[in-house]
Amino acid sequence: MLRLLLITAIFGSACTPSVLGGKLRADGYHHNLLPIHLRSSSGRAQQYVSPDWQLDNFRNEAGDWTQKEGPGYSTDVVVDLRGDRTDARRPQHTTQTPVFDVLLKHRRNGAQLWMRTELLPEPYRERTLESLVAAYAEQLSGTAFVGVAVYPVSVAVSRGYATKIVSSGATKVGDRDAYEAVIEVANLDQLRLDPQSRSLIMHVVFVESGYDLYQSGPRGRARGRAIVVLGYSATPSAYEESHEDFARFRAELVLGSPDRNGYVIE
Repeated sequence: MLRLLLITAIFGSACTPSVLGGKLRADGYHHNLLPIHLRSSSGRAQQYVSPDWQLDNFRNEAGDWTQKEGPGYSTDVVVDLRGDRTDARRPQHTTQTPVFDVLLKHRRNGAQLWMRTELLPEPYRERTLESLVAAYAEQLSGTAFVGVAVYPVSVAVSRGYATKIVSSGATKVGDRDAYEAVIEVANLDQLRLDPQSRSLIMHVVFVESGYDLYQSGPRGRARGRAIVVLGYSATPSAYEESHEDFARFRAELVLGSPDRNGYVIE
């Protein structure tokens, strides 16, 4: 069975989890480095959108919410804004970093909502959101179980799946420019038997944050940029049932004003 979605970081580890992760407060999720806030519902740190959605990537330990670690929840990353790994630390310094900022799962139908902050290295700093979304959708297709590396994300895909963008276009999230796409994912074996068969439908929104990133290294100062990826995925039978919740989810994203000096990654 195709897993609804697993987004993993493509970077290795020049940055500690405290930079790439975040914390839960009563008013929601706050990124540790950037002024990114996903508002919670009813003043409860763990509740988003509605009671139908369960927070999946945090655990409560003695009243303190911490991000889960392990397969599907964390990965080794290297933040190399130069984009060629020359400024990255040695592999032995890799650290576990959260895969998702926030991951929600629907109690009844298994649909998922997620938010992920992506740090684009210098070679991808000028890429349009439309081109990033197109590359993302293309690399979701696969003929083997692999981690497909596409800036800004990597995606684990199962054997024999194909994808198709069925709709896409520019949009807004708050006052920020964004680009969205609805992507159908089909199992190739099932597709041969039924041309209308689909295993999964995804709705993704890539949001321009306006945040410049800087990192010093042996070759000087590198500059990157941050974007926020919001997503919803469900089986075809559950897609319409919960899709309106995606609009509520994206409406809770609050991006603070950018620091004109940018944000430094050590």
